[in-house]
Amino acid sequence: MSLRVVLVEYHNTLPFLSELNKYPGEFKVIRKHPSACAQWFSEGKADLALVPLASFLGMENVVRVSDYGIATKGIVRTVKLMSHTGLEHLKKVYLDHQSETSVRLLKIILKKKKFSNIIFERAEVKGLKLNEGEGVLMIGDKVFDHEKDFQFQWDLGEEWKELTSLPFVFAVWVARVGFDKKMEKRLNQIFKIGIDEIQRNIDNWTKLSKFDLSSYFQENIWFEIGENEVEAMEKYRMELELLE
Repeated sequence: MSLRVVLVEYHNTLPFLSELNKYPGEFKVIRKHPSACAQWFSEGKADLALVPLASFLGMENVVRVSDYGIATKGIVRTVKLMSHTGLEHLKKVYLDHQSETSVRLLKIILKKKKFSNIIFERAEVKGLKLNEGEGVLMIGDKVFDHEKDFQFQWDLGEEWKELTSLPFVFAVWVARVGFDKKMEKRLNQIFKIGIDEIQRNIDNWTKLSKFDLSSYFQENIWFEIGENEVEAMEKYRMELELLE
């Protein structure tokens, strides 16, 4: 029986997706937006999932598997607060519904910067027209489409790095307690190959996309979850507790 795998449908998962798709008899791959990945896994529709960090921190009887995920060491580019006005004049921010992790990260950052009187509203943010004093939190590939539309932009990966001197982890691979250790080892091998072959595959990926992905993969996205990333996840968890 194939292992049911759900992962994010954004460009940043292409190194994982390209390798998993080489083994159709072994893995059944499903692609969803971040919050839906967590929902599918929680509902038992997937055996393995790439889920937003905030979702993982709220799950029970779940373990992080593999040495990889979606992270950044600074500027991530595809998670941004954008507006036509400066931060000090923001009164309302529309929140992308696709990831709770980025929403909470934004609230942490704004609290640290002493901007705590902003009103938040969930919205379909793609193509959203803003009024004076409004901003929008946008995540994922659609940021590429809209990043030139706004005079003021705050990259949440960069903002977190400035506040903490740490990387930020947006998503991790998870499975239920008791997940086969041999399969975890195999996944590490598969994911490593996908990451090692990014440079070879970038040209083909760019041909299938309207974006130049070379700098994105080289400068913005980090896949390894090491000691610094684990420390960053713990820091985020602590900040969430203070936020609540």
